[in-house]
Amino acid sequence: MSFIEWTPEFSVGVEALDQDHKDLILFINNLHAALLDGSIETVTEETLNIMTYHSKEHFRREEELFAQTDYPEAEAHKKMHEQFTRQLLEIKGRFMKNPSKEISLEFILFVKKWAVEHMQEADMKYVPYLKEKGFK
Repeated sequence: MSFIEWTPEFSVGVEALDQDHKDLILFINNLHAALLDGSIETVTEETLNIMTYHSKEHFRREEELFAQTDYPEAEAHKKMHEQFTRQLLEIKGRFMKNPSKEISLEFILFVKKWAVEHMQEADMKYVPYLKEKGFK
């Protein structure tokens, strides 16, 4: 069983964004598997690098849709992206200076909590708006 399972409740109805969310869940599940098999410290650095790039691209995609549709909550949503990026880079910086299982575990818990809450709460707020604008 996966640490996080993709379910239809996570879908925002925009294929590219849903794929980004599925990828994020895969990264988190891979981290969790590495924790269980003892390779967590090795996998953490790679995943931090991947997630830094992936989140930047995902946030860019979302924010472009917001701009195209004049989404009224765009600025508040962008601030959430900025906060996530700051926290991710802070964890990455600490891990690069002192790789440890503790920071790896903190990273897993942080991204799992953020991803699930963000997808189920913040992202769901824009779903009706984008659907109304015809995005799929």
